[in-house]
Amino acid sequence: MKRQFKKSTRKIVLYVLIVLFIVGAVIFALQFFKTVEKMLTCNNFVSTQDLIVNTVPLNGKLLVATSEGNLQCFDSKGKALWEKNMGGKIFNINVNSAKTEISIASVDFHLLDKDGKELFKKTLELYVPLRCQFLANGSYKLLFQSLSDFSYVALTVDKTGKTLSTEKVPDFGESSFIDLSASGRILFTGERGEVYVYENGSVIKNNLIDKQVTSIHNVYGYFAGSGNIVVGYKTADNTSLKIPVNFFDENLQIIKSLQFDTNVNGVNLDKEVIVFALDSGFKFYNSSGELIKEANDYGFSAISYFENGIYEVFVYLKKPEKENDKPLYKIVVKNAQGNEIGTYLNNYDYPPLISLSDVGNLVYISYQNKIECLYK
Repeated sequence: MKRQFKKSTRKIVLYVLIVLFIVGAVIFALQFFKTVEKMLTCNNFVSTQDLIVNTVPLNGKLLVATSEGNLQCFDSKGKALWEKNMGGKIFNINVNSAKTEISIASVDFHLLDKDGKELFKKTLELYVPLRCQFLANGSYKLLFQSLSDFSYVALTVDKTGKTLSTEKVPDFGESSFIDLSASGRILFTGERGEVYVYENGSVIKNNLIDKQVTSIHNVYGYFAGSGNIVVGYKTADNTSLKIPVNFFDENLQIIKSLQFDTNVNGVNLDKEVIVFALDSGFKFYNSSGELIKEANDYGFSAISYFENGIYEVFVYLKKPEKENDKPLYKIVVKNAQGNEIGTYLNNYDYPPLISLSDVGNLVYISYQNKIECLYK
């Protein structure tokens, strides 16, 4: 009787294990197919003769800058629409809010219309162009940096390129970060923690970042929404250090101070929202320093974020565990409601350039001289 009972018990246990195995296999299969269903596919978009150094979306088209100073414009199918050589390396491309004008910082400043026609060119001897700010009054502020020291010059010009005013930011003997506002103000943030706001060539406000050690580096400072300002650092020499970020009002009065436990890999500003890409994930704040939301992916560091009002793109990185392995990049695309549309995974030797179309869900990945487009 006992033997029969033991046999029956063993059979029941065996049946239970088989059922659990089948259920687990079904769940795994469903999860696998769900994951596969969400995987995005990469399609060839276009190739260039030279190395691609920048890509910028424009009205559903894509502006592509190459290492030889060529600026090309392609439609959403990869057809070349126009091409123009800037005469040297392209440092920055900026598009106005109306998407009708393009500024190019190269050996000279170039202002083009959306069809590539040059409107004016501006040169400043012994200075290198950095970026252009389209001002609210219809003029332009062109920022240059000296080739001999750490000083800057900002020229305000009209639509013909005629200089209306000149402002200078002196050499403070340190590396720094400069931002320009739509009203024409200049924000200077120095590596030692100094923060200055210039208007019409003079310092009107100043303050300091909360920095207590010299082993925190890579300063940044931006004009954010509602006239507020966000400044901070990106990297620390060791993981025990806290990385400060300060939120100021337009008068450089402190609103909020924060500290991050990990490095800042990127800062994205969109109107009222500041997005920090950290080793630990993404953190979204308003311009007053209040946390809005977070996003992370276990085992991955957050690298960069893009959005166009319809879609969001989150770019993550997993560092290789072995010396000869390549870093793994993960791109997650979501709609405006936060629902995931798809994911793309690939290994690259060095960081690819990623951009999101300004009118749709096309995600462009540029690597060396090729551009691929993600689709589902």
